Amino acid sequence: MTRWSIWRREPVLIQSAVLALLNLLATFDVVPLTVTQIGAANAAVAALLGLVTRQVVTPVTPPTAGSDDEFGRRRAPGLG
Repeated sequence: MTRWSIWRREPVLIQSAVLALLNLLATFDVVPLTVTQIGAANAAVAALLGLVTRQVVTPVTPPTAGSDDEFGRRRAPGLG
């Protein structure tokens, strides 16, 4: 298991944990921020982590009409 395997398996979980930690630090005045600054920091960190997360996850190709979904059900034509 590599050092970054958790990042490869659960990037959004880590992203959420970082945002929660930032908010907790601001809530308990460990980092003195105003409400506006917290909102701006949340937006900036979410955008940055979103870009990084996008590089880690594998895009899924859209299903084709008539193919099976992940539960083995047949897709209706035109809904793919």
